[in-house]
Amino acid sequence: MQTLLKYAQTEQRSGQEQPLAAADALILAELAYLDFTGLVPSIQEAAPSAAATWPDLGRIGALQAQNQLPARQLFASTIDAADNRRLWKLVTQNPRFACLKPFAYCYNLAPEAWRQFAALSFLSPAGELWLTFRGTDLDLTGWREDFALSFMPEIPSQTVARDYARQLAGRWPQADLYLCGHSKGGNLAIFAAAALEPVAQDRVKAVYAFDSPGFLPDFFKTPGYRAVSHKLKRYVPQYSLVGQLLQPPPEPCQVVVSYALDGIQHNAFSWLTSGTDLARANELRPLARRRSQALQQQIAAMTREQRRAFTEGLYELGKAVETARLTVADDSWTKRLRQVVSSLRQADPAQRAFLRATLFALLRALRPPFPDQPQLLPDPPANLRPADPDPPAGQGRSNCP
Repeated sequence: MQTLLKYAQTEQRSGQEQPLAAADALILAELAYLDFTGLVPSIQEAAPSAAATWPDLGRIGALQAQNQLPARQLFASTIDAADNRRLWKLVTQNPRFACLKPFAYCYNLAPEAWRQFAALSFLSPAGELWLTFRGTDLDLTGWREDFALSFMPEIPSQTVARDYARQLAGRWPQADLYLCGHSKGGNLAIFAAAALEPVAQDRVKAVYAFDSPGFLPDFFKTPGYRAVSHKLKRYVPQYSLVGQLLQPPPEPCQVVVSYALDGIQHNAFSWLTSGTDLARANELRPLARRRSQALQQQIAAMTREQRRAFTEGLYELGKAVETARLTVADDSWTKRLRQVVSSLRQADPAQRAFLRATLFALLRALRPPFPDQPQLLPDPPANLRPADPDPPAGQGRSNCP
């Protein structure tokens, strides 16, 4: 077994020699968190022939690091910027990914419409089309939209994901289709696959969802979902919480080994790989099951109107705590909880009482107090790390024809 970063460094066989699998899909899902504006063709252009290769992108990154080009905010929206930087450098010099053409980057942020969406696609030399959807990033709008999953039959990002997938599937009518995403991105991948036209659904080979929240129950009754449900590959870590929210897909999921503790396992950089697959554990931890069941009961006890009111109130609290960002990696949970509770005093009495009761009911389901987490992830064991976790960028090579 090895970490995702070590896999990105050591697995160098081309896609023709060893087809892309779950570990590769997770890497592509993580890359969707990066801001590719101006680096690859947009969804409007959607011309992979004009896309830069990964070695080219690595050289661009190296020049930027040397201040020879204007600095880009490639990692500005990532929750774990340090590991995403390492992944970027490893991918740009790995021949396994050098032949994948990144293109069709789409970023759509509309706070007033409750929408935080981004997607990126890759075209392989074999003509496979990989559509990757971003999960929740650091913008507060994304967290607001996550809560909306509990009361909206279709959240705004799902609408955009459907249109994105239909557009690309229509432009490449012969390509085999793969859809993937981490966290909310996996939810979007499932929704988009279910929303494709039947002729395009026949070309879907796999839908990868990594620790992704579920749906409202009626979604699983739709003909679109039933048409692709057998192609779903769902993975959750041993202490999964996000992946158990709402109603998960009824199909079995694979439990993945992680070296992190508790809820920090949602960070996929803590997951271990085995070959080109993800290392599998036997089952969820009992504590994860108990927490998930308790949280589900709390959510189920609320009406949809109460869930909406809680979401809107929590969003206003978030803006009071941090005017533009909700950063979960740089402070302890206990400090953040104190900030939220302090901000409750600014709400009107009725709203304050409702938010306080709901917030603490949800937190009790998770068995607070949370331990302080000074860093996002602990260091992995030495034998699982890449030999050089921070290699120089721009030294890539390619075995593309």
